[in-house]
Amino acid sequence: MDPAAPQSRLPAGWQPNLQRLLSDIVPMLSMELRSTFRELVKDLRAKREAGEIHSLSGALMGQAPQVVGDLWQQCIDRQREEAVRQAAAAGLSALSVPQLKEKCRAAGLPVGGTKPVLIRRLQTTTAPVAV
Repeated sequence: MDPAAPQSRLPAGWQPNLQRLLSDIVPMLSMELRSTFRELVKDLRAKREAGEIHSLSGALMGQAPQVVGDLWQQCIDRQREEAVRQAAAAGLSALSVPQLKEKCRAAGLPVGGTKPVLIRRLQTTTAPVAV
């Protein structure tokens, strides 16, 4: 996925959920990396408590990729993709049934069904649907 592309469709001010990043990434790490990562978090917490850093989350966002590599970005990308899907769903929900049917028609999809069915159909299509 191109990290620059979905950002334009993200809700304003979107930031990854740090707590979820931590819970998603720890099980994916080897025992050695898990230990190193936990030490990093422990050290950053101590620095935050000592007033050496302003923001634990900011420091973690900057330093975690150096410890865990591409897994960090993969977890952020997963959250970003979910945010884009949710934003698109919100945009589709604001449309009327005739508007949704027109979008389905334009995408070559069946046009029958209720509003939730049409929205789901548009969300699951592989072609991007403009809202």
